[in-house]
Amino acid sequence: LGPQTFGMPTTPQAQSQSPMLGMIVAKAPMRSDFVAVDNSGTKLTISLTSPGDLPSPLTLVNEMAFFLLPGATLPPKTGLMIYWQLETYGQSSGFELLGSLVPSSRPSDIFRTGWAEHDQFLSLEPNQPAKINIGISIEPLDSVQN
Repeated sequence: LGPQTFGMPTTPQAQSQSPMLGMIVAKAPMRSDFVAVDNSGTKLTISLTSPGDLPSPLTLVNEMAFFLLPGATLPPKTGLMIYWQLETYGQSSGFELLGSLVPSSRPSDIFRTGWAEHDQFLSLEPNQPAKINIGISIEPLDSVQN
């Protein structure tokens, strides 16, 4: 499966009852406030601003760590696909795959962003407002492991 569309909720939705995923970016607090964006709860998102939640320029963000929180449960035979999207001046890129987590074999990992070599990020001016949308998709294991 290719990158999915992770629409932002049009009406305020409560965070899932208990967070399942944590994210760490160097020099920033740990985040676990992902929000479900579909009724099935298989698509989650979090938006991070730069400057603010992330440093500026965004090319300084070389790695992001993601991990399943203790007690987190996923449906059987599923894993997580992790995507990112850059948004500037109301224009959004498509979602690009960052990596995946599999509860039984890789419940955490550190992913290289590649943003320092990415034209979209290199063209940003210093301190230019930008937003990174992180999209999480719960997918069947055969999709996650390929």
